[in-house]
Amino acid sequence: MPNPNPPFLSLSSNAVAAVAKWASPDTTRPHIQMVLFASDEYVACDGHRMVIVPYDKDLQSPATPPPFGVDAAHLLAAVAAKRAMVTSGDNIAIEPGYPGSGAGGQVRIWLDGTRVGPALLVPARSADSYPPYKQVMPSKPDEGCNPDGYGLDPRYLAAIVEVNEATCPHSNHGVKIIAWTRDRLGPMAFRNESGVQFAIMPVRM
Repeated sequence: MPNPNPPFLSLSSNAVAAVAKWASPDTTRPHIQMVLFASDEYVACDGHRMVIVPYDKDLQSPATPPPFGVDAAHLLAAVAAKRAMVTSGDNIAIEPGYPGSGAGGQVRIWLDGTRVGPALLVPARSADSYPPYKQVMPSKPDEGCNPDGYGLDPRYLAAIVEVNEATCPHSNHGVKIIAWTRDRLGPMAFRNESGVQFAIMPVRM
């Protein structure tokens, strides 16, 4: 018997679209072509950059779904459909746990955040194949060093703008640099006012 109150995520469609663009487009790396929906945040990375967005707990169902993934292309298609249909509100609802032919089953992406009306049914991806992203994100600067000499791809810095605007729509504040490494070979980490974290790998200068 299906659960009458299944766990789901209610998320800003603008934020989901901005985050999905951080996933890898490389078809040989399917484990990072998806967005990971973890227990308290969702994550996208492509090997050079990463973004971690905490859930707004006030918008979620009483129970959080177990971790799962959705291909970025499916999320972008759902957001494009929502915009084309001019559904109410900004949010979409993402509800895993539907049976399907694949090992992970399927995910229903409701175009209306209240789980009413049209939805897309897409394959779920296993969270087990996702990289250990928390180990990659530095939390504080290496002691006794400064970030002078870091080289960062400006395209990745520009990509921060879209996520920041989607997650802090009414803020005039910027993002704060929170961590870097002494050898300038590890990622530089940033955090915005909503607690979204960004990591960008350096480039040679």
